[in-house]
Amino acid sequence: MGRRIKQLIYGIIYILIIAGIGYGIYYSKNRPTCFDGVKNGKEEGIDCGGKCANVCRIAVPLQVSVIKIIKVDEGDYDILAKVTNTNQEYGSGNVEFEFGNINSSFYILPGQTKRIILNSSSDPSGASFNLKNAEWEKLNSFDPKNIDFRIDRTQLRGGEFEGVIFNNSDFDFDTVDVAVILYDEQDNILAMNKTTVNTLLSRTERYFKVIWPKPVGNAFRAEVEADTNLLENSNFIKRYGSQEKFQEYYPDQR
Repeated sequence: MGRRIKQLIYGIIYILIIAGIGYGIYYSKNRPTCFDGVKNGKEEGIDCGGKCANVCRIAVPLQVSVIKIIKVDEGDYDILAKVTNTNQEYGSGNVEFEFGNINSSFYILPGQTKRIILNSSSDPSGASFNLKNAEWEKLNSFDPKNIDFRIDRTQLRGGEFEGVIFNNSDFDFDTVDVAVILYDEQDNILAMNKTTVNTLLSRTERYFKVIWPKPVGNAFRAEVEADTNLLENSNFIKRYGSQEKFQEYYPDQR
């Protein structure tokens, strides 16, 4: 056998080995394992459907209602919507929706009634709140009631509302959302706004402020809600050099 033929055979063998390794890596990443807690391969949900024996459970549809639309200025509308998830086991870290000219998403926990504050450049009156897609996930061995945010030292001055949020839980969060709704003495909604607090560590407090373009008059009381996405793994700040998923993250690991 000639030298060139040997080199050609060795080259073909080398290419086949590399291709086999590459295919093995690709297949291992994309094949459905049915127990890894990840939607992969041809799975229809997380570890269910497709080639998996588990049948995907469809969560109860969300109940959506638009509570208030306020015209702040020409081409500036604030919207308050209420979304209720009656399913006690499944939540979604990403619910896509369309409302008028708004295309966005939100997260919602099992059994949660969530207020969503939106802003539109056109009058959304008469528009339909359409849910387009929801990625459902079951919370295993984790009770959202263990997450407790306390709001203290609030004050409204003109068009600014400020306060302090305290993380009274055993978890460190990358982002926490704070929604503020102002009411008059007759319990009518006067204004609403929201902000995001970054890096809120366990047993610590952070200052926050929301600002309106104009002073809010006749405000009698404020309703403040703090919320965080427990279904987003990256929202839990890394400990000991690795990201801990919430189902596997317990206080005694601290």
